[in-house]
Amino acid sequence: MKNLDSINEIPDFILPEKKNILILKDLITSQMSLFEKSLEQRDKVICITKKKDEIEFKDIYHDFLNFAIFKSYKSFRASLLLAENFLQEDSQTVVRTIYENYLAINHVSKNPREVFHFTYKSLGVTAKLISHPVDKNGRLQKNKIVNPKNGNIENFGLGMSKMAESLESKYEMELHKSLYPYLCEHTHLNMISSGNYRNEEN
Repeated sequence: MKNLDSINEIPDFILPEKKNILILKDLITSQMSLFEKSLEQRDKVICITKKKDEIEFKDIYHDFLNFAIFKSYKSFRASLLLAENFLQEDSQTVVRTIYENYLAINHVSKNPREVFHFTYKSLGVTAKLISHPVDKNGRLQKNKIVNPKNGNIENFGLGMSKMAESLESKYEMELHKSLYPYLCEHTHLNMISSGNYRNEEN
C-alpha cells in the first residue's frame, strides 16, 4: 500500500489550492488552540470527587456536558489529522461522532432531565445494575429498562432522529436529513462509498 503524504509535502502543481488550504488549516489550528485554553479554565469533574449521597443533579449535568464538549474537541483534532493525511473517509467517520455529540449536547441543554439517558441509565445497564425487561416470548426489550427503585418499565436510549427534533432552526433540521445519512456512509459497510476506496486502476 502506498504511503500517503501530508498536504505540506504535496507539490503546488498537484494541489493548486494548497496555499488556501494551508491558510484555512492554520486558522482552524489557532481557533482550536484558543478553545483548548478555554477548556482548561472550565470547572473540573465533580461527581467523582463527592460521596454518592452528596451528588446533585447539577453535578451530573455539568460533568456530562464537560465530557461531551471535551470528547468533541479531541475527535475534531483527530479528524483534522486524518484529513490532512488524505484519509478523508476515516476523517468523515470521526466527523459523524462530533455531529452526534452536538445533537446530544443540544438536546440535553434544552431537555436537562434527558441527561439521565446518557448517565444513570447507560451506566446502569453497562454495570448490570439496571436490566432490560423480557417480553412474552422471552426476548430482551433493549429499548426498555426496569427502574430498580420502583420496578416501572421505562424507555431506554435516544436515537439521532429524536435528538434532532430539538434543533430549533428549520435549516438545521433540513440539513440533518441529508447530512447524517451522508456521514454514515463511511462508518458502515455501505457500497455507495466504495468508489472512494478505488483508484483509476482498480
